[in-house]
Amino acid sequence: MPRIWITREYRPSALVAQGPVFRVLLLAISASTLGSVAVRSDPLFQGPQTCSSTACHGGAGDKSNQYTRWRKFDFHSRAYATLITARSARLAETLHIPNPAESSRCTICHAPTANITTFVRDKNDISEGISCENCHGYSESWLRSHTRPEFTHADRVQLGMRELREAYERANACVACHQNVAPDILSAGHPELIFELDGQCASEPRHWQEQRSHGQLWLVGQAVALREMIAQLSALTNDQPRLRLRTEALAWLLPKIISPEASAFPKAVFPLTAQSFAGLQSAADSLAQSASREWNTNVVLLSVRAISALAPEFRDKQTTAETHARRAERLVLALDRLILDLPSADRVELNPQIDRLFQLSQNIPEFAPAQFSDELEQVRKKLVALESR
Repeated sequence: MPRIWITREYRPSALVAQGPVFRVLLLAISASTLGSVAVRSDPLFQGPQTCSSTACHGGAGDKSNQYTRWRKFDFHSRAYATLITARSARLAETLHIPNPAESSRCTICHAPTANITTFVRDKNDISEGISCENCHGYSESWLRSHTRPEFTHADRVQLGMRELREAYERANACVACHQNVAPDILSAGHPELIFELDGQCASEPRHWQEQRSHGQLWLVGQAVALREMIAQLSALTNDQPRLRLRTEALAWLLPKIISPEASAFPKAVFPLTAQSFAGLQSAADSLAQSASREWNTNVVLLSVRAISALAPEFRDKQTTAETHARRAERLVLALDRLILDLPSADRVELNPQIDRLFQLSQNIPEFAPAQFSDELEQVRKKLVALESR
């Protein structure tokens, strides 16, 4: 049973959405051609009903129930409903937003079709929340062709369908709404978000066959997350200590991953400075792309070993307790996802310690570094014992 960290509402920072590396959900697919098929530069958003017939994705079978699963079980279909709750009303009042269900600051993630102008229907029903095309791309260019038996997946992608099979492209499509929240919205009471691609894919009522390992999705997602946090930090005029600590925690952890892709990742000097932002951001993006293209399964065991050996670092009294807490938060996420690629018997042995680490890392204000260090050392010892069998 995977541990699900985040089941919250999501919204991107407008600052990051304007950055050069963020793939905005609402951008129209660029023009391309496939044979004699012409693709508009501004394809129409057609809505989830175009996918809903029983002959397409609205059926009952495992290979035709994608729309049905989204409508009945997927929290994305209920994202808009969050905006009409009393909690959202209180948050909007603090932010001086008259109606969160009509404000682009809220709908950009909870109801992204609200800002779409190239909509095929007379009325845009934003109550549908986050639907098929928000993730898979505007469908006008490929909808009629994508069922043709001679069409390959690459053909569909060339016509504008978003390439979500690739971990890097999937992370780019998801990261903004699942991580970045503007500082004033956080201060008003919006939940803090942590983007972790593998865990969030695992929590999704799945309507696809996963082709990537847990470790690969985790690493690609975390590299993209770091890239975007640095982009947000570099765009802010006022220092945001919480965002800085979370960014530095991930910049501390990623160089510890034992993989050819991560070996070239620069060791960060803390605290991060404006001068180091560009280099780290570029390195994070390169790591995400390379780990998405190639994946060596040996990375998992080597990285679990390396991470479990970090216990002494949590006894460094020169490092603040909050810094330790933010590092522990990222470290536990890493172990939680990476051990899923280990043999099942090893996972069973390691799970009690991971559960304990998870519990210790949840309360940031009361985090106890020495206690966490002791538990992490137990993970290391158990790994040694498992490998000696």
